[in-house]
Amino acid sequence: MANIKEMAKHLKDDLLKIAEAAIEGKKILSEKELSDLRMSICEGCPSYSSDSKKCNECGCFMPMKTKFETSTCPKNKW
Repeated sequence: MANIKEMAKHLKDDLLKIAEAAIEGKKILSEKELSDLRMSICEGCPSYSSDSKKCNECGCFMPMKTKFETSTCPKNKW
C-alpha cells in the first residue's frame, strides 16, 4: 500500500501533467468510454480497493483519476 509520501508524489505528478496539458491547450478530460474502460480495468485489479475506491499502489481515488486524459496506471495497465 502506498504511504502518504508516495501518495503525495503521485498526486503532484498527476496535477503537473494536467496543468501542462491545460497550458498547452491539450485535452484535459477523457471521453466517458475511455474513463469507463480504465475504471473497469481498475476494478479487476488486485491493487484496487473497492471499499475506498482507491488504488493501493498510488493511493489515488480512481473514479476521479480515470477521468483525466494524462493520468496513467502505476502498474501500466492503462
